[in-house]
Amino acid sequence: MTQDPTPQEGAEPVVATDTAWLDGILLDESQADNADETAKDTASTWADPLALDKSEKAAQQRQGWLQKTFGVSPKPDKEVTDLKEKIRKLEAQLQILAARPSVYEMDDSELLAVAGEDAAIMVRAAKAKAQSMLQEADHKGEKIREEASRVLAQAKAQAQTHLKENREECEERLGAAKTKADEILSGAEEEAKARADRAIREHARLLAEGDLRLEEVRVEVERMRAETKERSEEWIARSRAEAQAEAKSVLQDAYDERANAIARLKLQSDRARELAEESARVKRHLTEFADDIQQSLEALKAKIRELDERAGGNAVQTETTVKNV
Repeated sequence: MTQDPTPQEGAEPVVATDTAWLDGILLDESQADNADETAKDTASTWADPLALDKSEKAAQQRQGWLQKTFGVSPKPDKEVTDLKEKIRKLEAQLQILAARPSVYEMDDSELLAVAGEDAAIMVRAAKAKAQSMLQEADHKGEKIREEASRVLAQAKAQAQTHLKENREECEERLGAAKTKADEILSGAEEEAKARADRAIREHARLLAEGDLRLEEVRVEVERMRAETKERSEEWIARSRAEAQAEAKSVLQDAYDERANAIARLKLQSDRARELAEESARVKRHLTEFADDIQQSLEALKAKIRELDERAGGNAVQTETTVKNV
């Protein structure tokens, strides 16, 4: 889990605590961040002209390749700035984590506050990721719509070109037919009339073919537009559904992780309380045992004094008996 990178005022000194479960969660998040950083480092390396080639021509070729492949221009300075900012945030997070007191020193409210804070951060991260995925889906959909508009414009331009060529050809043939008819009008009026009729019919046929071709092109353009629109809408809907499903999954994981963290904290708190009770019970038994030993010592001392007194009396009686003898 990650924390707000802004350092807290009045933070306590670093305390060595048993936070293995937090370390495990941080390790997962660190691995994900490392993957993002690796991808950024790779993109930065590709986008850095000095790292690949000194020549301006090679740099331009790489920029063109990146634009064709990813649709963006390389910005190595921005990537480096982003990486430095991410490193600064991670260092601030490490300072905050190091300044946390031990879980054994926290009460229930503090433990729940820590768990809730981590869960809230995960939820915010999940929402940000879902928003980013939705924006990316909208961006791709916009690109598809732009591509469809471009294809439609090209098709219309081609149709206009074909129509213009057909009309020019028809006009050329009609002009040639009229010229030929005028040339032979004096000697073969009937033939000229027949040829003129054929030319007119040919003109009508060519116009009909041109109109038919134009209609076919229009139908094809409409079909392509409908197909492109349908495909783009399906792709956008599928992308949005996938993004929403991913967001729900991430949110559910965050809620589950929060519940697990609270359960672990509760278990550790109960364990610490049991250890404290066990320690108090052992201390009470030691106190009772010490009292029993003290009483036994007092009784033993009294018995020793009694034996000493008896031994002294026997010695005096023996001495008196010896004197009398």
